[in-house]
Amino acid sequence: MTYHKRIKNLRIDNEINQQTIADYIGIDRVTYNRLENEHFSIKFDYIIKIAQFYNVSTDYLAGLTDNPTPKK
Repeated sequence: MTYHKRIKNLRIDNEINQQTIADYIGIDRVTYNRLENEHFSIKFDYIIKIAQFYNVSTDYLAGLTDNPTPKK
């Protein structure tokens, strides 16, 4: 699964709107929408912020693991 789909699924599963997560990572909602819909690549610092927001690992967002739990 691509990170585009992972971040969209996380947002929907947690019942969060695009504006909320966009505000958290410091971008506008339209840009965030484009990230979810594969219009362009995501910056690594956005991946880190999204992982922190949802308390998941960056490996999970990148599709390197199906385990969302961050390593301690």
